[in-house]
Amino acid sequence: MKTIRTIIADDHAVVRTGLAALLEAEPDIVVVSEVEDGAEAVRSALRHKPDVATGIIGPGSPVTYHGGHKLCSACI
Repeated sequence: MKTIRTIIADDHAVVRTGLAALLEAEPDIVVVSEVEDGAEAVRSALRHKPDVATGIIGPGSPVTYHGGHKLCSACI
């Protein structure tokens, strides 16, 4: 079975922690990084090369304002 590597980006620690717990309960998912904004998400994606990046990206979100738009290309 292939392991799915993911990063979680959200500015709320409780959301990151909860989502990480749910995802890691699955045997084929590994959370390789948890970050609080888009700039960190891009750096983390470049470092860890995840299969999936999960986060809240929308108006008013620090993920959007701090580089979230670069996240997709960083995962490739």
